[in-house]
Amino acid sequence: MILQERYGDDTLHVSDWWISQFIDANYLDLSTKWARSHDKSCADALNPTNVKDYFEKLAMALQNYQVIMKNIYGFDEMGIMSQTTRNMKVVTARASKHAKVIADAHRESMSLLVLVCADGKVFKPTAIFKGNGINTNWVNINPLKCTYVYRFEDSFLFADSQWP
Repeated sequence: MILQERYGDDTLHVSDWWISQFIDANYLDLSTKWARSHDKSCADALNPTNVKDYFEKLAMALQNYQVIMKNIYGFDEMGIMSQTTRNMKVVTARASKHAKVIADAHRESMSLLVLVCADGKVFKPTAIFKGNGINTNWVNINPLKCTYVYRFEDSFLFADSQWP
C-alpha cells in the first residue's frame, strides 16, 4: 500500500521475499532466532547443579532451625492456557541472546492450585476457572479428582471433583 500510494501505481507491491532481503541488507544489526515461550526458558534453569545447591542449602536450614517435616507445606499456583504457544521464528537484534514469545491474552485459562506436605501428605488440587460459567468438557476428564471453582452470574461456585 505504501508503494502504491507513494508512486500512484496500483500494480506495485512488496515481494514475498522483502523481509529476507531486509534482514540480509541489515545483517550487522539483525538476525533471526527461534523464539521460545517464557515457561520453557524458566524450565531450563532447572538443572542438576541448581537442584543440588538448593537441596544442600535447604538441608542446612532445616537442621539449623530444627524444623519438623510435618510443619513444611508447599503451595503453588500455575496458570494453564487452553491453547499452547508454539515456537516461531522472529527477527531480533543480532546482539540479543534470547527471543521470547508473548502469548495472546484472549485465550481461555484456568489456575491450578496444589498443596503438599513434606511428610508425604498430598491434598486434592483445586482448579479455578476465571470466566463466566464453565465448559463441561473441561471437567468430564478429571484424573486428579480436582475441586472446581467457577463463576456463575455474580457468585463463585464450588464443585467437588465431579460435575453436578
